[in-house]
Amino acid sequence: MNKFFYGFMLFLSIILVFTVPAIAQKGTEHSTMAIEKEIANAATSIPDKIVDVRYERCPIMGNEVDPEIATIFAGKVYHFCCKGCVESFKKYPVASIAKIKDTVEVPLTTTNTDGKCPVMGGNATSEIFLIRGDKITFYCCAACVGKDEPESNKSSEE
Repeated sequence: MNKFFYGFMLFLSIILVFTVPAIAQKGTEHSTMAIEKEIANAATSIPDKIVDVRYERCPIMGNEVDPEIATIFAGKVYHFCCKGCVESFKKYPVASIAKIKDTVEVPLTTTNTDGKCPVMGGNATSEIFLIRGDKITFYCCAACVGKDEPESNKSSEE
């Protein structure tokens, strides 16, 4: 009987070793897919409210920021000196934000609240945008950026 009990326990242990990780992984895959879907939706939806965080020095490398190199995080636009710094920021946004000094936060007005690219008419994405003064315009692709006519030019021609 003792051999039977130990044999049975060994059998159960082997089954648990192979099935528990598979079950846990299946749950992880589901939650990973949900997170990826949420990120994709966030990247394509145009934010209702957005604030431009203005400062002089890149929080990653300390160089002067290029106003055209920016990303949006938690409803705010952050600027950087190069695209590599944007990628570093995306990995550690909270730590990067803590390094930013002497900021001015400016609420921006979205020019295309309908979510359509002003150049091609397709769906705009929150990842591709241009800030002109206190206004932000979202585009469908990098090729469209800035090819629309700013609102200030439209009103002066009318």
